[in-house]
Amino acid sequence: IELSNLGAKLILCGRNQERLDKVKRMCVNHSELIVGDLLEVSTQVKIRESASRNQISLAILNAGTNDYMDADQFNADRTNNLMIQNYFSMTHCIEAVLPALLKSKGQLALMSSLAAYGGMPRSAAYCGSKSAIRALSQSLDLELRGKGVSVTCICPGFVKTPLTDVNTFQMPFLISPDKASSYIIS
Repeated sequence: IELSNLGAKLILCGRNQERLDKVKRMCVNHSELIVGDLLEVSTQVKIRESASRNQISLAILNAGTNDYMDADQFNADRTNNLMIQNYFSMTHCIEAVLPALLKSKGQLALMSSLAAYGGMPRSAAYCGSKSAIRALSQSLDLELRGKGVSVTCICPGFVKTPLTDVNTFQMPFLISPDKASSYIIS
């Protein structure tokens, strides 16, 4: 929304039509909506076409959920599912937007987390997925910077969202989504 207020035209993508419509109504500039799962080829094609048609210069990718799990009850299927949602959905979106970013010499920003820097109790899968995003962004930046595309990894701390609303532990420096987006954009 803040980017829209600054004059940017947005392409919003997600699985929830109602939430996308709500965000679009808050945007000053026209925004294109793409409803679908990033793991589905049809959604990836829509993103690629929209990115090309709109000549994007900035892609901010964010995917995140958590599945708390005690270490002594570690479950590979649940961990794989979290990696699919948090990491692999993002890789599909990168593949879809990268041709347009190479053409525009733009910027790719990947949302990770402070959890990428170390483990937290009951969050091995989440921390692993966010670490993977951080390493991915660093590796992509090493190669793409020479081709005119900068890659940024965003690692916020605790932001008040439905994801953190279920936490039963103290979250130091918890901030609002508006304040987080302001920090990220500046």
